[in-house]
Formats: sequence, C-alpha cells, structure tokens
Amino acid sequence: MLCGTIRVIARDGIVAAKLKDIARESGVSLGLIQHYFDTREKLVDAAFAAMMQVISNSTSERLDAVTDPLQVIYEAARLHVFGTVSFPERWGFWSELWAAAGRSDHMRGVAKRIYELWALPLERSMIQLTEQGRLPEGANPATLTIGLLALMDGLAVRTLAEPEIFTTELMLQILNDWTTTQLGVDPLEAAAVLDRIAHEPDSPAADLLTPESSRRRCSTRRTTPRPEARRRASLRRAPGTSRVRTLHPVHQRIIICYYYNSAILDHRFDGRTEAGTEDSEVSMLDPTITNFLAEQQERISGTEPHIAFSDEEYASRLERLQRAMAEDGVDTLVLSSPESQNWLHGLALRWYKANGPRDWRPLTCTVVRVDAGFILFEGVEHTEMIRRTSAAADVRLLPRYERDGMLRFIINEMKQEGWVAGSNVGLEKYSAIPNPAVSLMIEGALLDAGARVVDATLTARRVRAVKSAAELEAVKKAAEICDAGLLHLASVLRPGMTELEAHGELIRGLSNAGGEPAGLHQVAFVGLAALGVYHEISGRRVITEDDFLDVDPCGVYKRYHSNRSQLYAFKEPRRRPPS
Repeated sequence: MLCGTIRVIARDGIVAAKLKDIARESGVSLGLIQHYFDTREKLVDAAFAAMMQVISNSTSERLDAVTDPLQVIYEAARLHVFGTVSFPERWGFWSELWAAAGRSDHMRGVAKRIYELWALPLERSMIQLTEQGRLPEGANPATLTIGLLALMDGLAVRTLAEPEIFTTELMLQILNDWTTTQLGVDPLEAAAVLDRIAHEPDSPAADLLTPESSRRRCSTRRTTPRPEARRRASLRRAPGTSRVRTLHPVHQRIIICYYYNSAILDHRFDGRTEAGTEDSEVSMLDPTITNFLAEQQERISGTEPHIAFSDEEYASRLERLQRAMAEDGVDTLVLSSPESQNWLHGLALRWYKANGPRDWRPLTCTVVRVDAGFILFEGVEHTEMIRRTSAAADVRLLPRYERDGMLRFIINEMKQEGWVAGSNVGLEKYSAIPNPAVSLMIEGALLDAGARVVDATLTARRVRAVKSAAELEAVKKAAEICDAGLLHLASVLRPGMTELEAHGELIRGLSNAGGEPAGLHQVAFVGLAALGVYHEISGRRVITEDDFLDVDPCGVYKRYHSNRSQLYAFKEPRRRPPS
C-alpha cells in the first residue's frame, strides 16, 4: 500500500491522489487501506517515511564502509542521482513534497524532518573535513550542506522537466564540479576519489518501488542504540489484516518498516544530543517491542474465521433477497438491523452503537443492490471481527477517529457506485437500529443525493422468515441447547438460592452445551409469567420451597435462538377441597 501510494503521488500529485486510485495501484481494497491508516494524511506521512527509509538504508549500505569524508560527499551526490529507485519515481515523489510544503504547515514539517535526515551524513562529513583542515579557511559546514542539497533539488527538477536535454549524467557532473570548487578540493585529489568510486562494485540498479524491493531495502541491519542513547518513542498500534487472509510476509515487513520510521520521524532533530551519544543515533522502537507486536499480530490474524455458514448458503440468501427487492420495486436496500446483516453475511457483534454517545452514531449497515452485490460499511475498529465472522467480500471501513464523517462516507461510496440517484432506496424503518435521530439523518442524506426513500422492512423480514435447510439445522441445535440448560438447572436448583444464582446455573448449563450468549436477557424469576411478571429481570430475591420459579431461556447456535418458557416447583401444589 505504501509503495502504491508513492507511485500514485509521483504520477498524479498529492492533491489529486485518491484513495481509490491508491487501492487500485496497490492491488488491495479501499477498506484495507482505511484499516491501516485512519486518515489520508497519515497514509501520505507513512509513504514519505517509507520512501525516506528506503533511501536512507540504501545510503547506509553504500556509505557505512567509507572512511574518507570527502568520498562520502561524492558518493552521496552519486546516490542522489543514481539511486536504487528510478529517477522519475523518486524525484517526482519528492517534488510533490516540496509543492505540498508550500501549502500546508503539516507537510512543511514533514519536509523539514526529511531534509534534516538527508543533511545528517553530509554535514557530519563536512565537519570531519573541517577538523582535518581540508576545507577552505572560514568555510561553514552547515552552509555548504544546505548549498549542496539545494543544488541537488534544483538540478533534479530540471532533469525531470527536460530529461532529453538535461540528463542524469550532466546532473552528476555539475554536482561533482560544484563540490570540487566549493570545498576547495585539489582537482587531482577529486579525480582520484571519483576514480575509486567508479571502480567500486555497482549499487543495485535503480528500479520501480515495489513491495519486494522495499522489503529488501527496509530489512537492512539496524544497530540498537546504547541504553543511554535511547529516547522515549510512542508505541504504535499494531497493524491489522485484510478481510479473511493473513498478511503476506512481504507486507508485514513493509509495515514494520513503517512503524520503525514513524518512531524516527516523531523525534525532534534540534541539533542537541544526549551526553555520551553521537548525532547519528536517533530514537527507534526497541526491537523487543516491534517483535512482540509482529508476533501478536500474526497470532491474532492467523486464527481461522468462524463464519457460520458456507459461501453457497450466503449466496443463496443474497439471491432470494434480491428477488424480493425486485418484486417490491426496491433498487437499493440499506440493511441496518443486526439480524438482517447477520443473516445476509454472518456479521456478529455484541454492540452496534445502540444508545451510544451522540458522536458514535449507529451507522453499521449493509447496502444491497438489486442487480449487483452488497457493501458492508463499518468502522476500522471492527476489522478483525469482520474478518472472523463475516463473509462480506466488499468491506469499506471508516477510520476510527472520523466518526462524524461516517454517513457522508457511506453516501459518497453509494453515489460512486451509482446506487442512489434516481433509485428507490429502502430502509428498515421498523428496526430499532439506528435510532430515530440517525434514521432521519440517513433519509435526508439519501433524498439530497437524489434517491426516493421507501420502507423496506418487510422486504427483508419476509425473506428471512422462510428458513433454509441449514437454518433449520441451526434452530434444532439451538433447541437442544435450550433443553440442556433447563435440565442442568433442574438438577441443581434448591430452595435458598437467589434468582441470580439460579440465573447463573441456567447460563452454565446453556454454555456447557455449546450455547452462545443470547440477544436478550435470560431470566429466572419467582412468580408466574401468566400473572404479568414475565419481563422482570433476575434479582436477589431468595427462592423458597413454596415459590414457583419461572425460567425463560434461549438456546443459541450460530446466532439462531430457540426459546422455551419453563416453570419449576419444589413440591406438589396444595390441593384444595371442592367448594
């Protein structure tokens, strides 16, 4: 994804780079990109960080063994021209950073940090030359470094604009001539240094940036700083995974490279160093932490999904629902109820933001098109649960911290698919989720987008009412679980227990039989349901031998519920003589 972002920015520019284009270039879904990067700004930041890491590692590979500071400067100039990433892609990308820096304070800060990283080996070499008495008297290492970098940037722009006239070879010649003149290098010494460089083994040929090439360049050795040189770095959230698949090892390495970079770029390079440390030592995540994150990510994402039914079963359900939509004249159906979404593709959550804060609007929904497929819209925080429980193939996720833009995101995606304007869009108006305020927002947004809004509650419910063979098997299994829970309670129920203790034993029996948590309260209460107390919640009342205990449980299997109300008595009812 980072490589795809770099290519799109280099080709189209930062402003014109759309997430859909980046997803297409990267060969991944839009939802996957939104899972890893909460905002577009963070994705762009990560792309610049990854490119800098690739170039920084390539530079280290070439320069670490060079002991002559003058040779380091000439080598750096050569690497800036003939890097391991192709010239148009590399410098086209950096030119976008410069352009964006003029419009954005944030991007100006990114550019500043990257320039400081670039300047570090050059300025260090200039200082060494000063200490060795090899620079002209009064020469300022910092000024010379700025001048060399500025010349590199300007020549790169000219080479990008007129590659037929202003070649990379000419660019390198000008850089070498400037270095020789400004640093006061004897022409014979300069020729000797350039000759040594020419006879060294060639660096890897420049090529397009790909996940494989990035993995290779981001996996160079990193020396852990001495304990006193370590600085505090914020711990990054471990990346998640694509919908049903574990991350490819290549992509895992790219992401680890990204998090390593983020720690480096968070550090403020203000020229100061801690006692006993070198300028080159910058903060980074401790390898123990990054290894732990990678191991836990692999452990979590490596678990098999527990999707309730087969792909064929879910495909059959979609076909039946689309047939009902066509019969009812519904072009697009917005499924908002948890039951409908679970039925269509298996999504199973314990909270759908019902009765949540006003900013956490219950907008989890599945949008079905009568002549196409369907899209699941959710927040990035539920990515792993979607992977585990849902068979949805098209999942589009909103970053966690952009909740207020969720409805706009959904409507825009629907509009881009052509599923809104001029269409009859059905809502489950009799669903408890979303709440009335959010329902009005959804309806208003659809109307503004050119849709005709209709109530399609019965369209969804009547299809769900007719059970398939697989569903009937699940209902029967749920009934067996319900019976097992009731029998367990009968075996342990005693006077002196409280209603809550009886409730706990009921849950134990249901769970031991393989039952899942029910969608409503499993109740055990003293009294008779027929007397109107059947919706009471289990409490601390002590059960006596004269009481009746009414129990109303559900056995649950694959989210299918089987309910049975059962009355328990401790002794035979007292017989009254006839009047």
